[in-house]
Amino acid sequence: MYWSQYSTVLAFGAILDPRIKLSMLNYFYSKVETDPLNFQEKMSLVKRSFTRFYGQYSSVTETISQPQSPSTTLPQMRK
Repeated sequence: MYWSQYSTVLAFGAILDPRIKLSMLNYFYSKVETDPLNFQEKMSLVKRSFTRFYGQYSSVTETISQPQSPSTTLPQMRK
């Protein structure tokens, strides 16, 4: 079945879409997946993957947004 091959990364887009979020993704996956155990495994995979992805994203943005220490700034030019 075509719909059984859905992508985890595409699910991220659905989670980030304010109209859908995780609850709607949960609802639609439950309709597409016939085996309840398989459905739970796939939802767990999406949640774990998204959590890991977001954790990496937030650590990178935290590093970028931190002020630089004086030793890493450029020296002042003399007039």
